[in-house]
Amino acid sequence: MALSSASFDAIVRDTFYQLLQIHPEYAIGLGYPYEGMLPDLSLDSISREKGLIMLTLEKLRDVDIDSLPFQKKLDIMAFRDYLRLRWFFLDRWPIWRMYPEAPEILYNIMLYTYLDPDLDFPTKVRKIISYLKETPTFLERSKARIKQPVRIFVDVSLLMITSLKHFLYILLDEISRDRQASRIYTSNKRDFDNGLEAVDKYMEWIQSLREREIYENIMGRELYDELIKIRRLYNSLDEVYRMLKRGIEEWRKKLDVLAQEVKADATPHDILKIIYEKTPSSQLSAVSLYERSLVDVRRVIMEKKPLNLEDIPVEISLLPAPATLRLPIFHYYPKISRDKGVEKAVIYVKISEETEELQLHNPYFVLHRIMREIFPGKHLMFVSAMASGNRVRQMLDLPELMEGWALYADHVMAEYGYTNNPMHNFIRGVEVYRSILLAYVDVAVNIGDLSYTQATKLLMERGFMSKNEATSSVIQVLLSPTSGLSAYIGFRFLNDLRKRMEGLTSRELDLRWFHNTILKNAVLPLPYLEIALVREYSEYLIEKIMEKISRERELGI
Repeated sequence: MALSSASFDAIVRDTFYQLLQIHPEYAIGLGYPYEGMLPDLSLDSISREKGLIMLTLEKLRDVDIDSLPFQKKLDIMAFRDYLRLRWFFLDRWPIWRMYPEAPEILYNIMLYTYLDPDLDFPTKVRKIISYLKETPTFLERSKARIKQPVRIFVDVSLLMITSLKHFLYILLDEISRDRQASRIYTSNKRDFDNGLEAVDKYMEWIQSLREREIYENIMGRELYDELIKIRRLYNSLDEVYRMLKRGIEEWRKKLDVLAQEVKADATPHDILKIIYEKTPSSQLSAVSLYERSLVDVRRVIMEKKPLNLEDIPVEISLLPAPATLRLPIFHYYPKISRDKGVEKAVIYVKISEETEELQLHNPYFVLHRIMREIFPGKHLMFVSAMASGNRVRQMLDLPELMEGWALYADHVMAEYGYTNNPMHNFIRGVEVYRSILLAYVDVAVNIGDLSYTQATKLLMERGFMSKNEATSSVIQVLLSPTSGLSAYIGFRFLNDLRKRMEGLTSRELDLRWFHNTILKNAVLPLPYLEIALVREYSEYLIEKIMEKISRERELGI
């Protein structure tokens, strides 16, 4: 018997909660009841998740798609894609067999707790100790999953567990200076010490893995092609690879032209040197740059109205010392209510007093970071997704839309006259060019056309990246294949979609409507987003025509 729309909602709800039981780390900050638990990283949990996915896909086959409202039709297609993607990484490319991910999960959970701006320090300490109490069992169970360790992934795990120990020892130092936190630590010292001892033992186990002959592995062309299609990023691997190779040459030439528009006969390296000369004098002056830029960008959006601004409060704060070892220079921390969505966001900025790092917080880069990451970029899209109350879209992990929107939103601000000058347009060009190079590296290293070291060298020499930045980027695309495609493919898709919609009618496209509708449909896979916009645009045009007819009748025309 065909199931109804309500049945589909029930399937989504049940799957959502069961996934949170298997992965309680996803619940952190979302207002759901699984916060405070560590995941079960046993082999049994893999079997349970695979069984859940198979059962859910079978249930979805019984849903009467024709009876669903239009948006629900998009949701069920997106939900199926999401489940197939999870299955791919559980069965077809089981990263859990290759990467000892337990230290990363543990570190991220504790760090998220530590950074929570709504908790006082003693409460943070109490929560972190509760995680440490479960750490010995958590780490021990996780060992059974590592059947096919890959050397570079083992090295990442070693780095993550080093970061975790760094975090805990700095935390201990902070605890010693807080009377109430010290009392909590003293009452729970055994749990803290046992957790720390388990971390040390796991570190020894990781080091023993490095001493063995470790099986090196790449995804390969067939699986990479399959992954591209599951994520609906492109029709085929060969097609996307050709597109990226053309894009690299095209945007490199554009970047040369943009550099010469800033200064005659200058190279991109020359212009970057000029930009880096604008280094702020201190941490506080860098934070002040972020705060002023945020106010200025918000003002321009309110005046120019490229889209509706959901003006959720955003705070800028220096990243605390325990978190500085592993986090990027710009860390987004949303506070989410289960019922209200995002209530506020804190942006933690990592800034040391070293000149090389201060250079990354020059006024040019800061301003574009604000436009891409906050307004009108990723923060605004995340706010829209969380406010929808749509569990399917809250589950979907679609960096191609988030990252693509970030690049696109930065360019939109120039269209509306803000920072539309040679220097700022050069910076926009650098970001697009780097996104293409990263996409190319993602494909090349995962199918075996480039080695890890060759890819790192390419990003340093042609992508204007430091060694640490290039190394981190390559590791990320190895751990999460196709993630590096996201920014450029998303950016390219949004620009192409806009052109296609402009071609649907002789009327000029209402860009404010276009941007608002994209945000309203966040986050959907790119092809489904296009379907949603084309349909809503047809309804929008009909509505405008009817308004015009109504006005003409009133005027007796």
